[in-house]
Amino acid sequence: LLGVDGTGQWAFVVAVYGIFEIISRYGLGTLLTRDVSADKRESSRYLTNVIALRTALWLISLPVLGLVIVGYRSFGVRSISVQEVQALAILAFSMLFANWADALSSSFNAFEKMEYPAGLSSAASLLKVTFGALVLLLGWGFVGLAAVSLLINIIQLVWLYQLLRRTLFQPQWQWDWPLQRWMLGISGPLMINHLLATVFWRIDLWILRPLAGDISVGLYSVGLKYLDGLNIIPSIFTMAIFPLMSRYARREGNNLLRSYIISLRLLVIISLPIAMVFTVLAEPLVRIVGGAEYLNVPETMRLFGREFHYLGGSDLALRVIIWSIPIGFVNSVTQYVLIAVNQQHYLTRAFVLGVVFNVVGNLLLVPHMGYVGAALVTICSEFSLLFPFYYSVKRNVGVVPWLAIYGPALLAVAGMGALIYALIGWGLNAWLATALGCLFYPLLLLATGALRGEDMALVGRTLPLGPLRRLLPVSG
Repeated sequence: LLGVDGTGQWAFVVAVYGIFEIISRYGLGTLLTRDVSADKRESSRYLTNVIALRTALWLISLPVLGLVIVGYRSFGVRSISVQEVQALAILAFSMLFANWADALSSSFNAFEKMEYPAGLSSAASLLKVTFGALVLLLGWGFVGLAAVSLLINIIQLVWLYQLLRRTLFQPQWQWDWPLQRWMLGISGPLMINHLLATVFWRIDLWILRPLAGDISVGLYSVGLKYLDGLNIIPSIFTMAIFPLMSRYARREGNNLLRSYIISLRLLVIISLPIAMVFTVLAEPLVRIVGGAEYLNVPETMRLFGREFHYLGGSDLALRVIIWSIPIGFVNSVTQYVLIAVNQQHYLTRAFVLGVVFNVVGNLLLVPHMGYVGAALVTICSEFSLLFPFYYSVKRNVGVVPWLAIYGPALLAVAGMGALIYALIGWGLNAWLATALGCLFYPLLLLATGALRGEDMALVGRTLPLGPLRRLLPVSG
């Protein structure tokens, strides 16, 4: 309903808002949960001082956000629109209530009552979708979406506060400036790492908007939607194994390295066929999300002093950016392995390097290649993180056999892709051809040796494979 340009404008607004939300929250929610869970008597003192700090940080962030808006308004024909400014103003006001609500949620987490904020979050999401669809159908555009966000955040705050008073404790104001100064010092690194990780993922939208325009952002954002959805895979996987890796990091032996390597093998085996499937089905997947106007868009690329004209669109952006996940999935688990061996400060330096690479790469490629350049930089930026990550892994955990991890899986996915495109060339429906390719992929993994080894045999024995388990190699 927003169209390509409206989608691009809204994606840019959300990207800008997200950065300022991280700064104003300042990692204080994690600190509150950690310390109050250890001493419940500190609950009211921590909550009230976290809310006070977040209010002050929010006030400080407002003029900075104003300067950002003024800066983007100066880009002439590609400056941000009045509607984008209005939406940012509404979201800036909404941020205060969102930050307060997050502090209340952190208190529930500290008391191990996660079901309350989780249930409320589900209800709030349903309300946001319902009201969001209504304002779009009424023609209020993304400014209406921002207003819905404000309304839902206020409802969520009131609801959480009443739940907190009834189920946990009665908050009492306890101003403690020494505690606040200590909180600022402790939470700073948490905020910086979160901020750098978010900037790493979203700086391309900040650069793409003024240099290529809102339509380019709209076309690019479809691929980002699918990428964000797929990133739940390494996120959940990593959270599941992180406690185990943390225990192994405190023991002698090579168990941490073994668990890390098998995690890498599993994530590579999963991510490569996903990338191939999305490459093949990019066009119909874009039709599902946006429709025909996101496809077959005339584009011009400028390289080496020459212009190249081609038909682009969201499907092209998706086909390129999806190949970041075979490295991105690996970086996700590697980051937490480094946390397990107490290398958080090294992570900050690695993220700084990654952000600098990302910014420079986008500034160089986006003016000439638009969203295709942004997608290529995303892939290269994942490598810019992997190299420093692995340098620390090699020093603190052990040597990783990268060729043995990627080689067999790459051969298998290449065979899978060749089969899919051959079937499509023979006239088979793309969805059916892809399904057959996915069924053929495990056999190719067996043939290339990607499933060999005692660790993979152990994984096979734990999976509910039924009679297929006997096809797996036992060891070696």
